[in-house]
Amino acid sequence: MKKMTDAQFEGLVKLMRGKLSSPANLAARRVLVDDISQADAMRETNVARGTVCNAVKRYNDAHKLMTELYSGKK
Repeated sequence: MKKMTDAQFEGLVKLMRGKLSSPANLAARRVLVDDISQADAMRETNVARGTVCNAVKRYNDAHKLMTELYSGKK
């Protein structure tokens, strides 16, 4: 999984009309920006495994799409 910057993550949350302070987004940020495991993020934020997995996938997929679009690969 490609790591993203804090600014990239915050931009995606804003574009996707998410809330940065939600537990799922805090967990996804820890995984995608800080590069910790989903299990550790789950324990830190007290969020269910499936919720963390879904949030990480959603933001990772959006990041991949935006990267492809801006690089001219799509």
